[in-house]
Amino acid sequence: MAVVKIYGDGLPTTASTTMFTGKTDKTCIIKSIILCNVNSVDTTVTMVLNSSPMHYLIYAKPMKANQTLVIPISDIVISPGETIRMWCSAPYVNARVTAEERDGAPLALGLNSFRVSMPASSTPTTMVPALSYSRLVKSLVLCNVTGTAQTVTIRFGWSGDNCNLINKYTISANDTVLIPFADMIITPNEFIEGWCSASGAVHAHIVMQVVT
Repeated sequence: MAVVKIYGDGLPTTASTTMFTGKTDKTCIIKSIILCNVNSVDTTVTMVLNSSPMHYLIYAKPMKANQTLVIPISDIVISPGETIRMWCSAPYVNARVTAEERDGAPLALGLNSFRVSMPASSTPTTMVPALSYSRLVKSLVLCNVTGTAQTVTIRFGWSGDNCNLINKYTISANDTVLIPFADMIITPNEFIEGWCSASGAVHAHIVMQVVT
């Protein structure tokens, strides 16, 4: 395992520039994202994984003039060949992204990564399927990709309100939140399901570690 800088520079103002591509036979695990708006005007920052489909980690996040933000994203897994793009709406925002780099693909390292554009429904939709072995939740990141507040409900284990550990949780417009559920166990045949208040309004990123 090595600690590496995967980006450390000013951000472009267009969405077309790839800032990082996962290396062959390597797994990249994001540990830290720090942003600094060095301009005298407000701006926004967006960060997206891949292009088809796109999975947003940051979506039009407002930044005031001269503001520094530590983005609450930790343990997000980037597989070989996956891409990261990041940009701002007005120059200039400096970004520094630090990660762990491990030999091998995520599955070989016992890592399961799930990315879901959450549905809008009181009928829960499976976000993480049941499997025959136990897993630890290492990271749960939620990104609101709309300009209005949204609510999220997520169940862990089984269906039914008795399994709600996130219940109508409000995420502000264009906000990204890290839910501190690190090392919560999901036992064999348990699953994770949920929904948000508007279809596709929240992108969920869940990383799990296989328990052996």
